[in-house]
Amino acid sequence: MNELRRYELYVVLRADLEDEELETAIARLNAFITSAKGLILEIERRGRRRLAYPIKHQLEGYDILYDLLLPPPGPAFIENQLRLSEQVLRYLLVRRDDLPPLTEEEIERRVAAAQAQPAEAPAEEIVAEAEADVESVAAEEAGPAEVAPAETPAEEPAAPEAVPTAESKEE
Repeated sequence: MNELRRYELYVVLRADLEDEELETAIARLNAFITSAKGLILEIERRGRRRLAYPIKHQLEGYDILYDLLLPPPGPAFIENQLRLSEQVLRYLLVRRDDLPPLTEEEIERRVAAAQAQPAEAPAEEIVAEAEADVESVAAEEAGPAEVAPAETPAEEPAAPEAVPTAESKEE
């Protein structure tokens, strides 16, 4: 695997979402992670909880905790998508270098367990949209295309004419 690092992602979704909307939002989060070439090791749905303070006029939120493996450009893409999502109230993505590295067998076991959790498969349009977002972020990180040099004006603008003053009229 090419330099995957371990992360924890804590997401608070709006609690006023219907069950179908909630499942779609979670499927969308999963699609963002997988389209960023990440692996979901574990998903812990903590359910609805009362917030410590109101966020966007919401007193409750739906908490989800992810254990992830992501390549270097993945966190920036995921944070960008979470920032843009209207269903997400708060999120925190933390790199976990303090945890011991996982063996290949442990990674495979955890990925299989996370995939076995009952969740609807993300709709094709959600996956396609997430992959398009990954490509656009990769293009932005690659930098702008070669820019043609700015054209220099053929003539320099003329200096403004002097305005006669009272002293110059008297002479």
